Amino acid sequence: MRQIALALLALCFAASAQARDVRFPEKGFPAITYSIPDSWTATPDDSGNMILVAGDHTSAISISVVEGGQSLDDMATAAMQVAKASAPRRGEPISVSGIEGFTYYSTMTNDSGTSLTVKMMAVKPDANHFVTFSLLNPTDATPDQVAAGNTVMSSVRILTGGKSNKGHARY
Repeated sequence: MRQIALALLALCFAASAQARDVRFPEKGFPAITYSIPDSWTATPDDSGNMILVAGDHTSAISISVVEGGQSLDDMATAAMQVAKASAPRRGEPISVSGIEGFTYYSTMTNDSGTSLTVKMMAVKPDANHFVTFSLLNPTDATPDQVAAGNTVMSSVRILTGGKSNKGHARY
């Protein structure tokens, strides 16, 4: 009887941790697909970005698909200036669905006065577009809270409309 109760309890926990797949933008290419836990919200903002927020508000991810022809470094610098963040520091190379790019790191303070770390992953799937996804965490976030955001970031796939891009983010 105890084993049945434990199995039912485990099943309840597994069901509560389900994720859903989302595509952004809904139509056209390039686009991004990603998986978020049911406790997260996904809401477009007034600037055409998709904003994902953890249920406990300790992680947020901003996803953008924008037009532009400049370099990844120039795009990252411009994006951080718009966000009123510190100048980005280029980190490790990444590959998302076979598309090469870089991770950029920065810090900022939001309108509420909270200090945040910023981890932006950026790729250029074609000559005219950038795809970025940026993880923001309070500077005092726990390792588990940061890991939850990184799990969502690692689920990102980029669809280009041409070849099949089935690989997840690799960094």
